[in-house]
Amino acid sequence: LYHFREDTWGNGYAFEAAKPVLEYGIEKLNPQKIIASAAVENIGSWKILEKLNFSFLEEKLDDDTQLIGRYYELTV
Repeated sequence: LYHFREDTWGNGYAFEAAKPVLEYGIEKLNPQKIIASAAVENIGSWKILEKLNFSFLEEKLDDDTQLIGRYYELTV
């Protein structure tokens, strides 16, 4: 989970932060796959996941938040 102030959007900060965190997690945890989600209306987050090579799976309702999310998968 992350949040950036709106005046910082579009500068690549989220990607720059997410990439080394993802690489570290893959190196240390050695997962077979990683599932990620983003709010349906948050197109910027979709683009970050796609740039990190996640593949779109589906849109579905999150039982906890009652919000529709876009779910992605990265096979490692």
